Amino acid sequence: MFIVDFQDRFVAVNIAACHLTGYTRDELLKMRIPDLHEEEDLAAYNKFRDRIMAGDPILSEARIRRKDGLKVDTEFSNSRVFIAGIPYMHTTARDITERKRAQEALHESEERITKAFCAIPDALIISRLEDGKILEVNDSWYKVFGYSREEVIGKSSLALDLFADSADRQRAIALLLKQGFVRDFELQIRQKSGALRTVVLSIELLEIHGEQYMISVVQDITERKMTEESLAESERKLKTLFEILPVGASILNAQRKIVYVNPALERILDISKESLFKGDYGSRTYLRPDGTLMPAEEFASVRAIKEQRAVHSVETGVVKEDGTIIWISVSAVALGFPDWDVLVVSSDITERKRAEIEMNRQRETLQKVFDHIPVMITYFDETGDIKMVNQELVRKLGWTFEEWKTENILAKSYPDSEALKEALDFMVSKRSGWKDFKTTTKSGTAIDTMWTNILLPDGVSIGIGQDITERKRAEEALHVSLEKYRVLFESFPLGITITDKSGKIMEVNRQSERLLGITRDAHTQRSIDSKDWQIIRKDGTSMPVDEFASNRALQENRLIENVEMGIVKDKGKITWINVTAAPIPLEDYGVAIVYSDLTDRRLAEERLRRTQEQLRLLAAHLENVREEERKHLSQEFHDQVGQILTAIKIDLSMLQRTVADSRKELSRSVISLDIVSMHGMIDRAIAIIREIMSELRPELLDELGIVPTLEYEVERFQRHSGISCTFRSAAGEIALDAKKSIAMYRIFQEAIANVARHAKATSVEISLRKEGADLVLEIKDNGIGISADAENEARSFGLIGMRERAILLGGTLEIGGVERKGTTVLVRIPYEHTLTDGGVAL
Repeated sequence: MFIVDFQDRFVAVNIAACHLTGYTRDELLKMRIPDLHEEEDLAAYNKFRDRIMAGDPILSEARIRRKDGLKVDTEFSNSRVFIAGIPYMHTTARDITERKRAQEALHESEERITKAFCAIPDALIISRLEDGKILEVNDSWYKVFGYSREEVIGKSSLALDLFADSADRQRAIALLLKQGFVRDFELQIRQKSGALRTVVLSIELLEIHGEQYMISVVQDITERKMTEESLAESERKLKTLFEILPVGASILNAQRKIVYVNPALERILDISKESLFKGDYGSRTYLRPDGTLMPAEEFASVRAIKEQRAVHSVETGVVKEDGTIIWISVSAVALGFPDWDVLVVSSDITERKRAEIEMNRQRETLQKVFDHIPVMITYFDETGDIKMVNQELVRKLGWTFEEWKTENILAKSYPDSEALKEALDFMVSKRSGWKDFKTTTKSGTAIDTMWTNILLPDGVSIGIGQDITERKRAEEALHVSLEKYRVLFESFPLGITITDKSGKIMEVNRQSERLLGITRDAHTQRSIDSKDWQIIRKDGTSMPVDEFASNRALQENRLIENVEMGIVKDKGKITWINVTAAPIPLEDYGVAIVYSDLTDRRLAEERLRRTQEQLRLLAAHLENVREEERKHLSQEFHDQVGQILTAIKIDLSMLQRTVADSRKELSRSVISLDIVSMHGMIDRAIAIIREIMSELRPELLDELGIVPTLEYEVERFQRHSGISCTFRSAAGEIALDAKKSIAMYRIFQEAIANVARHAKATSVEISLRKEGADLVLEIKDNGIGISADAENEARSFGLIGMRERAILLGGTLEIGGVERKGTTVLVRIPYEHTLTDGGVAL
C-alpha cells in the first residue's frame, strides 16, 4: 500500500510495499512514483492521475522496477483520500507476474492450436450437432468449397446447399447417430461456383460443456478419381488395341513364362490358351526356313531379350502333333517390365491371314488413402522433446506416444543418416511449404510421406504430414501404363492408325508414317475419306472411298479384314498394303486400322514369275544350243577334217597304184613329195581337231590351271577381236577343282563374247584376285554400258547362264553398267568351296 501526494512523492508505505519493490521504508519515502516506473508507463500514469484527483477510482496495470533491477508486473487500485483535509492518492499494489505468465501461456497454446487447425491441408469444420450451424472452419475450407469464412459462420450445410445429393447428407447423419462417427464417406459436394467435387467425409463427435459438436474433415479426391479414370481409360485402349490386331500375340514375364495370349495365336498355333500357359507348346518341333531344326537361341523372343532390341520377321515352322507344319513369321520386342518382359507377335504366313488379338493384363488396384483423420501431427518443443502426436501418426507409423517419448523414433523412421539429417534440418527450418520424405514404419515398411513444418518464435516445431504412398503408386501405375501403351504402339511392327467417330485421324505409329509416306502431323490433318489419299485396287484401278476397309468398318460397325490396296506416293511410287479395320467401342473413338506391308511380297511374286519365265526360255535355249553345237561340230568335221581325210585317201590310192605299177620306174623324190603332202594334211587335221577340242574344253585348263588358261584366252581374244586387253592376277597360285575351273572359264568366255558382240568397246580389263575367303573375277570394258532392262530381259540367256553357274558354285554374279562408260562383270565364289557330284553347293 502506498500513500502518494499529488507531486508524486511517497508519504506513507507499508511493509508489503517494501517487499514488492525491494526498497526499505526510508528509501521509498525519499522517492517519487517515476523512480519505480518504466518510461513508457509514465505517459499512461500522467493521464489517469488527473482523473484520480477528480475523485474517479482507477484500476491499472504497469511494470515497476525493483531495486535489484527485476521488473514486476503489478496491478494498481488507485483512489483519492483526504487526510487532514489534504487530498492524497491511495494506491494498493498487487504482484500479478504469475497471472500474466499464465495468460501468455494460454495465448501461446491457443495460437499453436489455431495454426495447426489452419495448416491442415483438408477442409476442417466445427459445427453444432443440434442445428448443424458452422462455428469454425480452417483455411483449406475456401480451397475445397469456395466460400470464405465470413460467408459460412453461423450457417448450416443445408442452408448453404453443400451436398450435391441431399440423400448423402441424410445417410451421413444416420451413420453418425448410429455409430458415433463417420469414416471415409465418399460423396459429391457443390462449391460456391456450382462446380461439383468428389470428396471423402469423416466426422467425429465431441462433447463440450454438455453440448455435442461435430468435427468434420473433408478431403478433396477429385484429382485422384480423375487419375483412376485416366488409368482405366488407358487400360481400355490397350485391351481394345490388342483385341483388333489381326495377328497372334503373346506376352512373357521375366521368368519366360507366358502370361498372356490372344485368341488369334490359339487359332494360328491350333493350341488352347490353357496349354500355352502350361507350356505344352514346348514339346513341338520348330524348323528353320530351310527345314532344319531351329535351336531355342534362334527364337525371336530369346534373341529380343538377349540383344535388347526388336527382332523382326523370324520365319519359323511349327510341327504339330499330327505332323502338319504351321509356318509363322515371328517378331519380338523386349519391353523391360517385370510382368511384361517381352512381346511376341506371330503372323500366319501359311495362309497369309491375320487374326484379331486381345490383351488382358493385371492392373494394380489403388488402395484407399487416409482414414478418419487424414493427417499426421507432431509437436516438438524448443529442446527437441516430443510433446504430442495424434492417433493418425500412431496408426500410420505404428509407434505409440509413450514410445515416442522414451525412444529416438526419428532415427528409426529415417535409418539412413543423410535422410535423418534432412528431416532434422527441415524441422528447424523457417521455410514454409511441403516436402516429400521416405519414412520407415515400425513394421519396417517404407512409405512415402509429405510434411510441412510450422516453427513458432519460441522454437516449438509443429509437423503436419500426409501418407502419399497410394498417390505415388497411382501416379507410377498411370505412368507405367501409358509408357507400356506408348512402347507397344510405337514399336509394333505393323502400321496402326486410330480415328475419332467422324473418321478424323487421331493417332498413328511410326510404322504408319513409313508405310503411308506422310508424317504424323500430316496424318492428323486428314480423315479416312480425305481426297488427298490416292488408293488403287489390286488391278491398278482407282479404289473409291466406300471400299476402304476403314470407312467400311466405321459405317458398318464391324471388323473388316484383309483388304489389299496400293498407296500411290510421290513420283508414282506404290506401296502395297493389307488393311484390317475394326470399330473401337470407346467414347470419342472411331476405328483402329492396322496395315501390313505387302510390297516385298508382291515384288517377290513378280521376281518369281520373271525367274520362271527366264528358266523356261533358258531351257528351250539350251536345247537349241545343243542342237546348234551338234550341227556345228558335224559341219566342222565334214567341211575340214572330212575333206583332209578324203584328200589323204586319194593320195594314198594314187601312191599305191604307182608302187604297184612295175612298169614305171619310181622316183624316190616323187614318193617323198607325196608323203610330205600327206603329212601336211594330217597336221592340219590334227590342228583343226585340237581347235574344236579347245572350244569344247581347253587343254590348258586341265594341264596348267585357270590363270594360264585365262592369260592364253585373253591374248587370243585380243588377236581375233582387235580390242586392247589387259589381264592381271594378284591371286598367286590358284588350285581349283575341275568343276570350278570350267565354270569360271565359261563365265569368262561368255563375258568377253558379250564384249565382242554388244559392247562396242576399245579396251577390256580382266583381273583375278582373292578377297578374304573368296575368289573374284572382274571383267571391265569401256563400251556403251548395259541397261537395267537388258540385264533383266528374259531372253538374256548368256547372262542367265553366267549367273546360274556362279550360284551353283555358291557364289554371286553382279553386272553393273553406266551409259557410255562401260560395263563391269563381277564374279565372286568361295575359294574353299566344294561341290557334290550333283553340283549342289554344300
